Amino acid sequence: MIDAPIQRGPGFIRACSVRLAVPLALALFAAGALVSRFYPGPPPDARTAKTVNDSIVYLYMAQTDWTDTALWRGLKPPAVPVWYHALDATPERLGIAPVFQTFFSAIAWITLGLILASTLRSLPLKIILFCIYAALFAFPPVFGWNKYVLSESLALSWMILFLSAFIAFWRYGALPEAVCLTAAAIGCGLAKDTHALLVAAMILPLAWNALVRQKKYPDQGRY
Repeated sequence: MIDAPIQRGPGFIRACSVRLAVPLALALFAAGALVSRFYPGPPPDARTAKTVNDSIVYLYMAQTDWTDTALWRGLKPPAVPVWYHALDATPERLGIAPVFQTFFSAIAWITLGLILASTLRSLPLKIILFCIYAALFAFPPVFGWNKYVLSESLALSWMILFLSAFIAFWRYGALPEAVCLTAAAIGCGLAKDTHALLVAAMILPLAWNALVRQKKYPDQGRY
């Protein structure tokens, strides 16, 4: 059962390793942002980043100050301009954007593959399912957005990471999963208006799951 308590022993060790997937993904996201921001070498060629009409809005918002309301309450949701601002993705350094977006997309899909594979018992099926979801990272309709200065790439990656965190919390329901779910929900909700509705729609089933688990397994969240 997906809400069964975690048993001690080898299965418990495997569960702990899977539970590290989402925290590790969030840590890699932060580390990738820091490396992209402070990398001392020359940035990637800005011409690798593709721009369209909406890109002008994101770049304008990204070049405002942290305290400027245009960054947080502009014409577009703030997540993408905030990350471009954090990466210092100015027109001269715009090549950072597709590199970082590709990196984050790979992390998100691999994490979802690990989380979903952990729900199966058969090792061959685990491997197959993981490979399928990990390979979706390179699927052209997914991979193609990474080169654009738009919200699609980061928004999709945040949604995939949010779903991973949602499944992890649904299975284990402990404090670390709650913290990761909150972080992923904020990133997902700020990336696109429609994603905010998705996050809001998940609140009720999550609250119900947490209540039921607390009644059935009161010691489940303890270490």
